[in-house]
Amino acid sequence: MEIIERLMDQEYRYGDPEYSKLGKEASAISATLSAQLDESGKKLMEELLDIEMQRNVLVQEDAFAVGVCTGVKLMCEVQACE
Repeated sequence: MEIIERLMDQEYRYGDPEYSKLGKEASAISATLSAQLDESGKKLMEELLDIEMQRNVLVQEDAFAVGVCTGVKLMCEVQACE
């Protein structure tokens, strides 16, 4: 697969199988906690989870940008050496 196609592949499961395992564990804990909370607590938990997801998206976007820039710089350095 071409590198650009791989980067754009929405189906590629980065971090698996550990990522999926941790996701299942987080879901189980969330369900257990949700059963123990009142409506106010559930709302706070949902807000916290939403914020954490937003933070993760920001980290992923920045990591992608840094990776692409690093790759481009590496290619430029390699081309300069030839």
